[in-house]
Amino acid sequence: MGVLFLCTANRCRSPMAEALLIHKLALMGVPTREVAVRSAGTRAVRGQPPDPRVVRLLD
Repeated sequence: MGVLFLCTANRCRSPMAEALLIHKLALMGVPTREVAVRSAGTRAVRGQPPDPRVVRLLD
């Protein structure tokens, strides 16, 4: 199964949703090989990292 979170720049909303779902699946004991979780953006710039505020919030 796969889940794709999509937003505009893939810098805030979708990477945050991806991280939260991966964390929740791990807490539930779901093996990572069973669910592929990814994020993308319709206008994303390849290689651009998530917004630093998102990274701080999720740490």
